[in-house]
Amino acid sequence: MNSDISPPSLDAMPFNALKEVLNYLKLKERSILRKVDRTLRKAVDNNYATVNLALDFYNSRVYLTLDELPPIEYCNIGDDVCAMNVGQRLYFENPNTRINLKLRWNHLEEEFERLCETLEDFFDERARNGLEGLCIETLDVETSDGDEIAQLMTWIDVNTITFLRIHTNQIMLSDEDVEEFTETLQWQRIRKFQLVGCSDLPHNFLNNLGNVSFFSIDRPNFKEFSLANLFMFVATDLNQSENFKYGQIIFENFDLPAPLFNTYLPVGNVAITFYTNLIILRKLD
Repeated sequence: MNSDISPPSLDAMPFNALKEVLNYLKLKERSILRKVDRTLRKAVDNNYATVNLALDFYNSRVYLTLDELPPIEYCNIGDDVCAMNVGQRLYFENPNTRINLKLRWNHLEEEFERLCETLEDFFDERARNGLEGLCIETLDVETSDGDEIAQLMTWIDVNTITFLRIHTNQIMLSDEDVEEFTETLQWQRIRKFQLVGCSDLPHNFLNNLGNVSFFSIDRPNFKEFSLANLFMFVATDLNQSENFKYGQIIFENFDLPAPLFNTYLPVGNVAITFYTNLIILRKLD
């Protein structure tokens, strides 16, 4: 490591952790760290607040965006591994210099262990500075392993996380998987949740959404779900929730009775609207 490369002055992105990521991805460390350091310092000097970091261990890529600055892409493809790519962008509203973290990895045990080692380095550096965990507001993962999701969530500061997005790649989440991550303290702080590509919805999954303000469930198979499940969920969970505002369930295979198409049905203090392939739930004022 060259002495002329000083660490970024951004608490949420420790220098050693970034170095470990780049080493693992076999990228040209020196030139990349200089660019990242320069970009981060510019963000801090100008009071930028948003840090969006995507670590793609599957394709050996790093994406970094800061507020309205053009995004930077670092990849291990071709001769110019430090090429700038302004077409790639990942952006969420994120105040107070918190990170929106998107993670992708090969679904092999050793691959996840290596990713965890990187994040543990990240966490340990913050812990040594008296901080509670990773200042991550959005966690976006692609896995159907509830234990992996829970392990990642426990490294996040409970005071910062608000949005969890899970893409399961058409694989079922079991009730046991759901219990793993919904029993964490971080889950209680989630206010926005998105589930994409789940082949079957666990029986008890909806019962864990009472603390969420906004949720979206997008899945290809809806055969095991029933109207009785929906009405019970609305009556027992959403009606009693102090946080819930809006939810939607998108489906392809759901045997919805024809008379319910395009109908509006209030159930307590929640309104249910049925469409051909969409159910919208909205809290009434």
